[in-house]
This record gives sequence, C-alpha cells and structure tokens, in this order.
Amino acid sequence: MSTSNQVAIVTGGASGIGRAISIELASKQVFVVITDIDEVGGEQTVREIEIKGGRAKFVKLDVTDASQVENVIHNVHQEHGKLDYMFNNVGDRDVW
Repeated sequence: MSTSNQVAIVTGGASGIGRAISIELASKQVFVVITDIDEVGGEQTVREIEIKGGRAKFVKLDVTDASQVENVIHNVHQEHGKLDYMFNNVGDRDVW
C-alpha cells in the first residue's frame, strides 16, 4: 500500500512519542502536519523530518480549544483534500 499521497495530523508532535510517530510516518512518505503548543519543538521536528527527506509542516495548536482543533482539521482538508491519519497524542505532563 502506497502512503506517498497520504496526510496525517499528529497532536503533541514537538517531543516524545508525538515526535517519534511524526518521524516514522514521514519515513513512510506520509505528509505530516505536526501540531503542538511548543513552537520551537514543533519546528525542530519538521527540520528533522526534512533533513531525512520527509515532508512536514508545523501548526501551533492548543487542543483544549475545540475551535482551534476544528480549524486545523478544516485547513488540512482544504489544503490536501483529505486526512488519512489523526494521531491524538496530547497529555497533561502535570498529571504524571
């Protein structure tokens, strides 16, 4: 199955599991939209993906704001015509 035309959104993609999933999806030629409140980490993830030949972009997103989530999904659909994967990876580190 070819993934070269597929699109994914990864929430919490600036670090940890979200970053690892973003990098793995990109290695499978999936275009990855990395979302997080951490702009620096998100842009670092994009750079790491691009250095390895993958495709990605960062969008700042606070998942506690439903309208922001809706806008990101809408914009991805408008830009790419579809959304193949959504990896919801956000958690509150203060809980741990």
